[in-house]
Amino acid sequence: STLTYDNLPVFIVATAADVHLYRVAPATVSVTVRGAPEAIGKLQGNQIRATVDLTNIELTKDLKRRVDVSVPSGITLVSVEPDKVGVIMPSKD
Repeated sequence: STLTYDNLPVFIVATAADVHLYRVAPATVSVTVRGAPEAIGKLQGNQIRATVDLTNIELTKDLKRRVDVSVPSGITLVSVEPDKVGVIMPSKD
């Protein structure tokens, strides 16, 4: 069976000390997963983690980044909407 989680927060992964200054838009995604009914029945939204890797973001001009989603074993990722998010850079004062 399949299940969709709406409004899952996107977590930012980065090595930069100023990672907290970055934002992504949209800040949430919808994730659809598939699995055996018993696995889906036990699944919690907090077991699905959506992240965007901003490591070395300052070296690139591409401010669209792919959303990576990790799911527990026994669960298959079907789709992520949107699959890319925009990165909002901190303003350089």
